Amino acid sequence: GSQSTVVARTPLFIDVALRTTRSDVPALAWGGALRVEVDGRVGVGGVARAELVLPLGPFVLRAGVGVPFFFAPYVLFGVEGSLTARWPAKTPIAVTASVSLDAYFAGSDLPRDSALFMANGALGVDLLF
Repeated sequence: GSQSTVVARTPLFIDVALRTTRSDVPALAWGGALRVEVDGRVGVGGVARAELVLPLGPFVLRAGVGVPFFFAPYVLFGVEGSLTARWPAKTPIAVTASVSLDAYFAGSDLPRDSALFMANGALGVDLLF
């Protein structure tokens, strides 16, 4: 069979996430996000995620692994790795910058015998409570 690679711009996504830690294991955070594709077509999905939390003075780094998926109007399922930096702002707000790599290997939106790889950058805000 023929092998080919297609390179294209990643669409715009909006994530609304919830993350929590336990007081007896503060170096581990877990949670999830609602993910909506808003560029071109519209897709709805989510990400289940676990992160290692590394405080560096007033800054925090989070290295994460996750399971991203889309369920409407198409289906995609994959794995994700991420790195997030959080800068303190006026309490209870912190500014974040993230990079993530996603690999989708199953779903109705993939051609047969194909995979989808995405590299994304994000800017955001954490509300700390």
